[in-house]
Amino acid sequence: QASAKLGEQNDSSNDPAIFELRRTDVLSGNRLKHPGNALYKNLLIKYAPEIGETEINTVVAKVSKSIAAQDPPGRFINSIGNAQLSGDQIHKRIAKSLRDVFKRAK
Repeated sequence: QASAKLGEQNDSSNDPAIFELRRTDVLSGNRLKHPGNALYKNLLIKYAPEIGETEINTVVAKVSKSIAAQDPPGRFINSIGNAQLSGDQIHKRIAKSLRDVFKRAK
């Protein structure tokens, strides 16, 4: 998958190439001041207690769908800020983050 550099136009939210970052995007790395990352953290806190009661894949899907349901749709962006993460990368990231939040809450 080729990815565009920041500044190149890309109107499709499904295309992994990024035109410009959105306030609803989740940026890789520790960037809690970004609004999309703050929302992501709140969703992790909200849904982490469901782990153990609900299949982890179901909980991951809830978080992922909540990010994508924002206006404009949120995307998971790599640490460089020039491409979206793949579906598999997103799933692994959310699952790990949910487990981490769940463990800390115990």
